[in-house]
Amino acid sequence: MPLRPSLSLEMSAQTFRKYNYDCKEMKLFCQQHGGPTTGAKAALIDRIAHKLACKRWPAPESEPRASDLGVPDSARGELRRNTPVQVYKSDAATQAFFKKEVGEHFHVNGYLRSFKGKAPAKGTTYGQLIAGWEAFEAEQKAKKKAGTHVISSQFKYNQFQSEWSKHGCPVPKQVTMREAWEVTKNLPGEQTYKAYKEYCKHATLKRPRPDAQAARSAPKHSRTSGV
Repeated sequence: MPLRPSLSLEMSAQTFRKYNYDCKEMKLFCQQHGGPTTGAKAALIDRIAHKLACKRWPAPESEPRASDLGVPDSARGELRRNTPVQVYKSDAATQAFFKKEVGEHFHVNGYLRSFKGKAPAKGTTYGQLIAGWEAFEAEQKAKKKAGTHVISSQFKYNQFQSEWSKHGCPVPKQVTMREAWEVTKNLPGEQTYKAYKEYCKHATLKRPRPDAQAARSAPKHSRTSGV
């Protein structure tokens, strides 16, 4: 099974989408070829695929970003549950507000990330954001308990780690989870635990051999000579 090729202008968009490239690699590619380097992983993938297919970078997005909408709500004054959401920003002050209202277990989840760079519906308050956060957390907890929790596809390493913790090493010759991921992330198609299992059917994975210095430093058994 062929492993991941280097990211270049010569590859097709279809080939590019078959493999997993991390954000650092994709941002470097964009920088080297005059493209914008901003955005999450999914945005970088779409942008590079467009460049490879159309031989040009896509036009800038017309949708305004949160930073273009004005002063963040957290900078206008103290946030309260009845404060209308005008320019949401997940800064330190906003997260401090959520921790005060929800508890120290608060974290930015998928529900709140959906507001990044977007203006919410008119009339939305921070109290409604709290309710939405709690509903999202409850749903995720129920799915996890039922075994139907799905990690977002952009977090492929987290997904792989979760499956590895659940099922363990799929081959008789034990390798570590990290060693297995180093192989999986370079496979074409989906970089998943299932893909790794399929790869193992056709390849023999070997653990790294100890270096020569370590081998030489191993104690040797002395021979006892007779008199």
